[in-house]
Amino acid sequence: MPGTLVLPRPILTDGAISYICCLPLGVWHYMISKHDELDRHLPLNPRTYAILLVLSDEPTHGYRIKREVEERSRGAIELDPGSLYRAIAKLVRDELVEECFAKAGADATDHRRRYYALTLLGRRVAQAETRRLNALIQTGSAQALLERGEES
Repeated sequence: MPGTLVLPRPILTDGAISYICCLPLGVWHYMISKHDELDRHLPLNPRTYAILLVLSDEPTHGYRIKREVEERSRGAIELDPGSLYRAIAKLVRDELVEECFAKAGADATDHRRRYYALTLLGRRVAQAETRRLNALIQTGSAQALLERGEES
């Protein structure tokens, strides 16, 4: 059949392996490029992942991102202003985050603050990283390690 491709290799989709076979070339190309788009961002470093998690709640400004990351990580991830804004600039360049307008409210009165929000791609990348990390933790060896605790 013209325009049809049989793809023998497995494709990972939402944590399940599926085989794409006998799909029109346009559909196959879209599905492959969609996964490649996510895969090129993974794995995320812990700072980047923490920033995306904060922004997954709601758009917010840089200083609040810093505070939330440090609070949620119980101080394990510290962001000085330079590293925070370099990370945000990279996320904006990669189109995972975008600058946006502040919501009406107390924080919106300071016009010097820049607000950031996840893009659709940023949300999909954060979800893919969450699934990836969850799959790592769910492996039998990871569970056995946790069950053994401090024993050697």
